[in-house]
Parts: sequence; structure tokens; C-alpha cells
Amino acid sequence: MESHFNITTLADDNQHIKRLCKGYNRENYDIIWITEGSGCLSVNDSKYPVAPNFLYCGAPGQFQQMVVDQSIKGVIISFNYDFIHQGSDDDRASNANILTEFLNFSVIRLEEEGIAELNVLIEKMQLELISGQQMKTEILRFYLRIVLIHIRRRMTTPVAETSTLNNTVRKFLTHIEMNFLTKRSVSEYASMLCVTANYLNQVVKKQTGGTAGFYIRRRVITEAKRKALHSDQTMKEVAFSLGFDSEAHFSLFFKNYAGVSFSQFKRTKQLSITNNF
Repeated sequence: MESHFNITTLADDNQHIKRLCKGYNRENYDIIWITEGSGCLSVNDSKYPVAPNFLYCGAPGQFQQMVVDQSIKGVIISFNYDFIHQGSDDDRASNANILTEFLNFSVIRLEEEGIAELNVLIEKMQLELISGQQMKTEILRFYLRIVLIHIRRRMTTPVAETSTLNNTVRKFLTHIEMNFLTKRSVSEYASMLCVTANYLNQVVKKQTGGTAGFYIRRRVITEAKRKALHSDQTMKEVAFSLGFDSEAHFSLFFKNYAGVSFSQFKRTKQLSITNNF
């Protein structure tokens, strides 16, 4: 995968607003900054009010759709895993630390000081994007890291839940996000992290209260729910797209860990979304 970084402007009825209103699956990490307007942002099966001077931070694979009450203006900063994770080992560890918060989707309110800082950084990044200067990517990555640090400083929850996680657990959660479609066992992730499966289970359990297997299954269930709500795929198609060897195996897995059958979940959640929008 090639590295990716871009800044797009949200203004009135442009193509980016239209795409948001139609809804799409995130391909990259996104920071949406709303400067004017109001509405409602749906992310997977949760909804968030849209208002000026809020940041909406999400990760690849999340479905997002916006309903606009008043004309929206703002920007979307978009980047992928390869772009932000280039650099030294210390840089990668620091970035993984921050991006863990994006995996559950975060909303941050900006105060006046934060608004001024973000304005300056975005202006610098926009100028750098159109420049032909050497080391443009390195400069953009530097500015983006500053933005991410400012975001981390302003996060309250769920940061309180994750701020004490050690690097092994954070890297584990990041690896799940990148590999959950093909890797389902604790031992596979342990091998990627150069630890034993027993150690990985112990450290994840101690730090979070949940097992390593729980987080792997939770990510698969989250993706299954997203596909149930926001695609026309049948249960069989969803099962095979998620790497299950049979529809029956997927059906049992979904009911065991979601608490309801796939078809029941799809029916009740779609009805709820229709009634609320």
C-alpha cells in the first residue's frame, strides 16, 4: 500500500459534502473539522451531533454518513497507516499511541486556542501540499504529528481508558485493525509482536480486563455489523468476505458474540436508523 495524505475542503454542496451525505466506508484515518453548520454524523451504528469547532476522528473500515441541518463548512485531513508510521521506532510507537483512540471513533471540542493552532497547521499543510519543495512528505508528516499531539491533549474519554496501555497492547490493537480479515488467532498476533501467545493474553488481560481473543472477535463483529447496516450483501456474502469458511459458522459466531442473529440485528438496526433520520 502506498502512503497517502490529503486535505479536502467541505463547503456548501461540493462533491465531498455529497459523498458524506451519501455515506461511505473510510479507507483511511480521517480528522473531520467542522467550522460552520450543523447536522448528525452516523458512524457504524452510533450517531453524533455535528456542530462548529468539533473534531471527528475515525479509522479505516468505519462507515460514516452525515445528515446536514445547516450548510456545512470545514476540512477533512485524511492519511493512511503507511504515511504516519514511517520514521523511527519511537515515532511509530508514539503514533500508534494516539491512533488507538481513532479505532473507537473520538469527538473532540476545540477551544479558541486550539482553533487558532489548528488553523495555522492546516494552512501550512495546504501550502506544503502544492509546493514542489524537497522533502515535502517529511514536512507534512511532521505537521500531522503535531496535529495528532494536539488532539491527544484534548481527548478526555476514551483516553482515560487507554492512556496507561503499554506499547505491546497498543501495537496489538493496531495490528488487529490492519489484519483482522486474515488473522484470527492470538498466536498469529503474538508472533507479529515477537512474544508468546500466553504473554500477550496476560498483558492484554491485565491492562484492559479483556482477553486478546476478545478484542480480535470484537473487531470482526464490528465489521460484520457495519456490513449488515450499510451494505446490500447477504449473510453468505458477508460471511465469506470476512474469511469464514461457511455461512453456518458465521451465523453461529455472530449470534454468540452479538447476542442476536445476523438477520434480526440487520432488521432492527435498519428500522432504528430509518426512524431516527
